[in-house]
Amino acid sequence: MGADQVEVLFIGGRSGVGKSTVAAEVCVQLEAAGIAHAQLEGDFLGQVFPPPLSDPDRSRIVLDNLAAVWRNFAALGYRRLVYTNTVSVLYADELAEALDAPVKIVRVLLTASDEVANERLAGRELGSGYDVHVARSARAAARLDRDVPADVVRIGTDGRSVTDIAADVVAATGWSAQATGDGLDREAARPRRRMSFDSAATTYQRGRPPYPDAVFELLADRCGLRPGARVLEIGAGTGLATGPLLAAGAHVTAVEPGANLAEVLVAAHGCDRLEVAVADFETADLSGGYDLAVAAMALHWLDPATSTAKIGGLVRPGGWLAAWWTEFGDRDRPTEFRDRLDEVYRDLLPGEPGYRQSRSYVLDTDRWRRQLTGGGWFGDVAVEVLTWQQTLTPATARDLWSTFPNIAELAPDDREQFLSRLAAIIDDLGGQVDDPRLTVVYTAARTSR
Repeated sequence: MGADQVEVLFIGGRSGVGKSTVAAEVCVQLEAAGIAHAQLEGDFLGQVFPPPLSDPDRSRIVLDNLAAVWRNFAALGYRRLVYTNTVSVLYADELAEALDAPVKIVRVLLTASDEVANERLAGRELGSGYDVHVARSARAAARLDRDVPADVVRIGTDGRSVTDIAADVVAATGWSAQATGDGLDREAARPRRRMSFDSAATTYQRGRPPYPDAVFELLADRCGLRPGARVLEIGAGTGLATGPLLAAGAHVTAVEPGANLAEVLVAAHGCDRLEVAVADFETADLSGGYDLAVAAMALHWLDPATSTAKIGGLVRPGGWLAAWWTEFGDRDRPTEFRDRLDEVYRDLLPGEPGYRQSRSYVLDTDRWRRQLTGGGWFGDVAVEVLTWQQTLTPATARDLWSTFPNIAELAPDDREQFLSRLAAIIDDLGGQVDDPRLTVVYTAARTSR
């Protein structure tokens, strides 16, 4: 899913079919899979009396309210929506237009026999509306059966548990726990994925490339990296940034939650100017007064609601925060290797976009400016994009891709198939390839707050 694309699951069906109950269970299962999403009951968007004179069927107010609510969800990074309404599967295209974004639609029609639907309605409608709802349900069932588009997925509900029905609905979406996606999928999966590297610390050390020298030159020129500077490093991993920071003469406090990663870090870079805290940054007890805080490939793992304030409290006024990421692949520099690798992704990770269609979250400068300046702790944000390339062999490519959470989360047989096909592509292209890289560096000055 591209950064701007929205995916909507429309769940329709007659009254008494269980749309709301199934949708609630769908959301439970999506949450368990770490898939970020929003949920809306379409009926509530037009629930007014009397209807507007200019909109007697309330269709306009539904679309206007959907657009208004979705803007709020989208501003927070949500890109998937679960939407329930009796006839939503008939009007999915019109509803999708209200979202003002490219939309991938999945329509699911829940079905139930008259006997089962009426029994459910009897348990729900205890007042004068029962007979009305029964008649309306029968009419809706006939209309939906007759008029739904051919691409609608029909799922029967008679005699089945809500859990099983919802599992079929989730399967119909194609939304998977392996898809990294955009928006808040990474946020939803953050607690699990942030520790995934620790179980393969030596592979991470072998597989991940060093950062360009230009990163540390930028820190020296703009952020005061120098001999004697006190530097807080967040999410130090195996020390890819720690080494150059120490080489610049800094005193480094490295916070790393993974014990195995921290062990590799100390073995590679241990010295009297390095202090390592094996702890989550959110709970680490740190003294403060740092000249510079850095987060290399790490800031996205922190809680965006609280991390900036904690970093701001640890960096002295006039100090700096620098966060950077290396983006593996560059859609503006296409290669035969990447085109062929996309075929492997399509086969084994079909929920992910091809690299030519993707846009990384690290290039969402508005998002990171908002996060870095939130609360007034930091300002004067600057962004530098460094372009370079990494030479890959079959062995180094296997090590590198093994460190990516979406590959590590594949079933063992699928993971081995992915890595073997990756290596075979490089063998077929002469035994090594130059793969484009971007390193995106954000720097922000600590305010006088």
